[in-house]
Amino acid sequence: MTVPPSLSVDAHNLEDAAQGLIGVMRCASRLVATQRSVDLAGLDHQVGLICAKILDLPLSEGHALRPCLLRALHEADALMQMLTRDRTNLQPEP
Repeated sequence: MTVPPSLSVDAHNLEDAAQGLIGVMRCASRLVATQRSVDLAGLDHQVGLICAKILDLPLSEGHALRPCLLRALHEADALMQMLTRDRTNLQPEP
């Protein structure tokens, strides 16, 4: 965990949720890289939920989560570039 232990359980839980999204996006990127299709339905809802809950944290706790959120943004951008680049090459799974 990158969040200092002095922060609330909510902040730690939100970091865990963001790390989970990062994992999902990395897995999706690997699948797309091997010409597999991916179903990201609901991912936007999860991102929105995490963002909304972070806004409810005290400002100092929200700031402490910034590095994790920037990593998630980086993964989302990388996945979007890969999906855009490979969009015409994806084949539906049988």
